[in-house]
Amino acid sequence: MTFFKIHSSGNDFVVVDSRREGWGELNPARIAALCDRRKGIGADGLLALDDHQAGNLKIRYFNTDGFPGELCGNGAMCAVWMARYLGMSNENQLNLQVWERSYRAGFGDNPRACWIELGGEESLPEEVLRELADKGFGRMAFFEVGVPHLVVEMTAELSGLDIQKWGPFFRRFKGFPKGANVNFVRRGSGNTLQVRVYERGVEAETQACGTGAVSSAFFGRRFYGLEGRVQVQSPGGILQVDLDHNQALRGRLHGEVTLVFRGELI
Repeated sequence: MTFFKIHSSGNDFVVVDSRREGWGELNPARIAALCDRRKGIGADGLLALDDHQAGNLKIRYFNTDGFPGELCGNGAMCAVWMARYLGMSNENQLNLQVWERSYRAGFGDNPRACWIELGGEESLPEEVLRELADKGFGRMAFFEVGVPHLVVEMTAELSGLDIQKWGPFFRRFKGFPKGANVNFVRRGSGNTLQVRVYERGVEAETQACGTGAVSSAFFGRRFYGLEGRVQVQSPGGILQVDLDHNQALRGRLHGEVTLVFRGELI
């Protein structure tokens, strides 16, 4: 059975064409084994390409723990790129269905560039803010961008952050019933944000996070007055978010996709 390894800014995925024979059953144990970095292929998650019809691409996304993830921004862009690579689609724009939700996505100005449009909602109860206020961090905001994201402001260099301590603390904080991805954000010069992300479902820091980049850009608009194109610098590379002029919590995520290799399971 053929699989593909792909990444966007170091956020990497196993991609399978689940229309093909043999990929019908994708249970948590099998997915987790494929994503295992020592005994499997190794990835932050798995993308299953399910169907394409007249501009509509249907996919499923699973976290590295083997369980479904509501959305992955980088994964969505990788899926769009793979659909063209596999001849499933030649459209420049697609209606991308991830589980039961639909998003507009498409291709950029170079062969590796893709984008996806994402909207969000903001909510962080005052009692949660009060309880977290004494932890020595800056301002915080909570966004639902397909998946829940807590954004935590940092004033010190991100290189000094003990993310293995604070990532799990915030990720499992009792004020977030579904848990949260955690974005530690430091403002750079101009429209630049530096970000490190601890991801729910991966249960570790990832090299980049697409929905996290969008959440961080929303944070930058609210607290720093950022507008237009925001550059989000992550350990794995740069993602860009074009903030919508008319809707405060809407933006277009841009990234570049790299196909690493193609393999066969034996």
